[in-house]
Amino acid sequence: MNRHWNIGMESTPLELATQPLNRRTDAWAVRLVATGASFVLFGLGGLLLWIFLLPVLACLPGGVMARRRRARAAISRAFRLHAWFMRRSGVLTLHIDGVQRLGQPGQMIVANHPSLIDVVFLIGQLRDTNCIVKAGLFRNPCMRGPVRAAQYISNDGSMTMLERAADVLREGQSLLVFPEARAPRRAARRCSIAVRRPSPCVARVASRRCSSPSNPPR
Repeated sequence: MNRHWNIGMESTPLELATQPLNRRTDAWAVRLVATGASFVLFGLGGLLLWIFLLPVLACLPGGVMARRRRARAAISRAFRLHAWFMRRSGVLTLHIDGVQRLGQPGQMIVANHPSLIDVVFLIGQLRDTNCIVKAGLFRNPCMRGPVRAAQYISNDGSMTMLERAADVLREGQSLLVFPEARAPRRAARRCSIAVRRPSPCVARVASRRCSSPSNPPR
């Protein structure tokens, strides 16, 4: 935010000290608190899903595929609520184009991955999709329950991971992947998946922070 100073060269030190400072009007303190709350709610949400909701859904009638669909739908709904909270609290604004093209059977969705939060945006729009996630999430106390229940694929860098991803596409599931430009080997592995089962679709996600209270989140 640009601050405008109106100070003449003839001003004395006492006059300089008594001139009022312009206050920030972009609600930065509110966004700072809301951003911290978003991180806390994300972790708590993962724990609540794992401890309370997912076990109940797993007890409902149905086989492995039905339990998997219910788990993925619950995660999708939770991520959509999280995105809604961030928008309403002024942390960011969000606009997604072409969402109706996503989630088709056997479709590989390649996100441009501009930030860490786009995973929440995309899965929040997809009720039943598989996803290649970092291997560390399977050990994360907040996320290991949801990623296991949804049967997501661990990005452990092995050939088994590639074959499993290709099998997922052959089964008719959609698959969400996040290429990383700074990791050529990982990007090559994702290309290898496409070679085994070519069905790519590129999804672009754009987000920006609110800059002033005159532009409230919608």
